Amino acid sequence: SRRRHTRSLCDWSSDVCSSDLDESPNRLDANIDLAIAVMNRQLEDDEATALEMIESLADRHPEDLRAAYVAGVLLQRAGEDERASACFRRVVEGDPSDAYAWYHLGLVLERETPDDALEAYREAARLDPYLRSAWFRIGSVAARIGDDETSDEALSVFERLETNPRGLSVKPIYGRLGTKAMAAPHAM
Repeated sequence: SRRRHTRSLCDWSSDVCSSDLDESPNRLDANIDLAIAVMNRQLEDDEATALEMIESLADRHPEDLRAAYVAGVLLQRAGEDERASACFRRVVEGDPSDAYAWYHLGLVLERETPDDALEAYREAARLDPYLRSAWFRIGSVAARIGDDETSDEALSVFERLETNPRGLSVKPIYGRLGTKAMAAPHAM
């Protein structure tokens, strides 16, 4: 099955990253890649283990945007929106062109500050007009705050992108969370 295949690839990635770390234990890129592989392996405690790994890296390397981004994704999944927000804010400040970071910032802001979330989603859609998930969230949040015109326009774009081969949706799987949540090409 596809899930078993994905787990096998993540096991393989985890093994490759571990062997890289055996040779050079201080390689930041390989440590981040290992945390990403563990996160995507999807065994019972993998997300908690990956979060512990990546938070340690993010704390020791506050300048590293990949570590902050992956920490934000895992904190969001753990329901730690405030802490995730701090991670995503660090990413959008360091790389304001990352549509996925803006999208995830919107996700963690949505419950408490929907107007701020809407602005984050708008920025994500501006940066990547094919990011269907951003258009959907714009439509959803705009409807919730009573901006029906914006909601209708955004949901129309979301629907038009459904058949567009360039249209992308953010999903909690490898390759659909943005490039910062993928293995570094130079690390493998």
